[in-house]
Parts: sequence; C-alpha cells; structure tokens
Amino acid sequence: MTAERSALLAHHFSRSDNRPKAIAALLRAGRDAEQLPAYRTAVDLMRRCWELAETELAAGGDDAIRRAALQATITLARIGGLFGAYSLAEAARAAARGRELAEALGDTNSLAQLLYFHGEITVIGDQDDFARGLALAEESVALAERAGHATTAMSVARGVAVIYALDGRFVEARQSCARVLQTLEAAGHREAASDLYVSTRWVHDNVLYLSDALDEAFASATETYAFAKRAPNRTVHCGAATTLAQVHFMRAEYRDALRWADEALEIAESITNVAGLSGPAAIAAVSRAELGLPGDGERYLALIDQSLSGGESMQSNFRFAAEAYLAVGDQARAERYAEQLRATRRGGRLREAFASASIGEIMLRRGRFAESERAIGHAIAVAEAIGARSVLAAACISGAELAEACNVPSLGTKPLERALPICRELRLTRLLARAERLRAGTAAAAQA
Repeated sequence: MTAERSALLAHHFSRSDNRPKAIAALLRAGRDAEQLPAYRTAVDLMRRCWELAETELAAGGDDAIRRAALQATITLARIGGLFGAYSLAEAARAAARGRELAEALGDTNSLAQLLYFHGEITVIGDQDDFARGLALAEESVALAERAGHATTAMSVARGVAVIYALDGRFVEARQSCARVLQTLEAAGHREAASDLYVSTRWVHDNVLYLSDALDEAFASATETYAFAKRAPNRTVHCGAATTLAQVHFMRAEYRDALRWADEALEIAESITNVAGLSGPAAIAAVSRAELGLPGDGERYLALIDQSLSGGESMQSNFRFAAEAYLAVGDQARAERYAEQLRATRRGGRLREAFASASIGEIMLRRGRFAESERAIGHAIAVAEAIGARSVLAAACISGAELAEACNVPSLGTKPLERALPICRELRLTRLLARAERLRAGTAAAAQA
C-alpha cells in the first residue's frame, strides 16, 4: 500500500465511529509518512492517532490501543528531537507519556528509546537541563544493553555520542560512534547499506565535523553521500550534503559550498526537515555574497528564521546564521538573533561557544563593543577549555578586530597569533584570509 493510499484510509476511518480501526489506520499512515520521509505529515497523523488512542483508553481501551498510543508517542518524540517538525514542549510531553505507557506494558525496548528521546529533547533546552538530559540518554543505553536489545542499544549510543560532542567531549563522542560502526560493519550492515548503518555514518560524520576533524569528516561524508543515494535515504542525503557544504565553506570554497548547500536545502524542504534548513541556508547566503552572485538573500534568511524559530534540534545547524544575517546586511535580524541566542542559553559547552562567538561577532559589527568583549571572551574561554579549535580561532580573530577598534585587555595581548596556527593546521581558509587581512592592516598602521 502506498503512503498516499494509507493516508486516505486513515482519513476515512478517522471520520467513522470505529475508533480502534481509525487508530490502527492513523498509525500505519504515520509510519508510511515518516518512511517517505514527510515529517510534517507524519506528525499530523501520529498526533491524531495519539489523541484518539487516549480517548479510547479513557473509555476502557485495551493493551492494543495502549501499544498504538505508545508507538505514536515514540514517533512524535523522535521527530521533535531530530528534525524539529514538532514543538519541543509537545515532544517532551509525548516522551513522558510514552515512558508511562512502556512501563505499563513492560516494554523495555520502547522504554529505552523513549528515555533517549526524552534525554535528547531535554539536552536541546536550557543549559541547566543539559546534565539531566545526558543522564537520561546514558540510562537509555544501559537499559537497552541490560535487556538485550542490541539494535536499540547501538541506535541510542550513537545519539549519546552527538550529545558528548555538543558538550566538547570529543574523544568520548568519537569512541562511542566508532564502536557502533565497527559492530555494524562486522555484522554485514555496510554491504547491505542498511538504514541503521547509513544513518549511523551520518551521525559519525557530524561528530567528526564538530570535533574539527575536517579532513576525516569530508572524506567520510563523501562516502556517506554515496551510501545515502544508493539506499536511498533522503534524510542522510540531506545531512551528508550539509556536512560537505560546511567543510567547503570553512575552507572558502564557496562555489562548492553553495552547490552542496542548495542540494541539502532542496531535500530538507521536501521532507520538512525544519531543523536541517538553517545550516545550508546560512552557508548559501554567505557563499552567494562572497561570490558576488545576485538574489536569494531574503529567501535564505526566511529559511533560517523558520528553522531557528521552529526547528531547534540536535542537528545544531545554527553556527553560521550570524554570518548570514550580517552578509545580507539585515542588521535588525542579526540583533534579534543575538537576543534569541542570549535567551535560549543553549545546553552543551560547544553549543555555548558557538552561541557566544555569534553574539560577539554581531555586537562587534553593531559597534556595541562592551557586549562584544564579554561574549568573545566567554567564547574563547569555553572553546579553549574543551579544545574546540575552529571556534577558538574564530573568536580570537573577532577579538583581534575588536582590539583594533578599542582597547580590550581582557582578551589578551595577541589573540591573532593564537588564531593563525589553528587556521593553518585545519586549513580554515575563510578565517585565515580574514586574519591575514587584519594582520596586514595592523602592520601598515604600525609603519605609518
């Protein structure tokens, strides 16, 4: 049965008095929509399934209805946490209710999944909740392993790896992901290009990128892209294209960055991967500006706005949004974004460093030097503490520009000299060009 056909049947039964059949039809249609994937449609169907199942349970529904409600909550929690097509508050409510249902049914496999999704959703929120969310996610791995649910254990372990990376625990993140990949490859998943293997590769690529292992991330994402096309898996296709766009962008290879970013955007829009919009949209906007290409600035900024307002997720694709707002020249949007970053207080030290560096850059361009100094100083301190070299280099270069504009002894005497070796080692050509221009200007001023 096609996804369109199952959706029509679900619509038909949901208008009838046969509530159990309507619940079953909505559940199947929701699964088919997620499989396509069409995340917004899947959310709509699963939300209706959950609501109807709760009504039936209140009227004395049996365990079959309870299991349907459980599956609906798992899907809603997963889509909310990973793809931003369901609000975090509602996704958290679904995860909490799903845990109750799983415990009532004695379903340890579903409970392990929900523990992870609840932890993931919690991590995405306020900084103060990060440790609690990570603890839930780690508990999910332990439960799945104790109960013998090997596939679930691997699936949630790779998710925990991303949480580690977002907190700057790069060694643990890479080790966790590598273990899952090795286990899958030993079991023949690479040859079969299984969905679990292909999606785990995407997670692994993201961990490499966040860890500043850019050469490894690029090589691996190139291979992952081929796997995703072969599978086919459009979600991973989008993710691999985004990783390739990010590395090209950081190396000032703007034509390639734009090509990959636009490809990622096309897929993200078609599957309503809201969280996946902001990263490639920002890269595309800045790359077009760097290449002197006309148009599309407003479209890209609108996609960033859509993603940041409704698609906060583990994908963490907000890193270059500030540069996009500034490149297009929308100062009001840039300032609103800085305020949004302050209000959100993103959990995880790497995300905190990204946010502080962005705030510092925006405030620098706005001439609000005291605010810029505080944000840049914080970004440098956090990035240095966790070894996030590319963020450290970017913040130091902003600090050097700030020092050129005014006296800022709190940032140290030579932030530029701290940035240059990192830029050269990681081949951060975009940042290096900015640093070299700044150094040349400083030398010229000294000779004058």
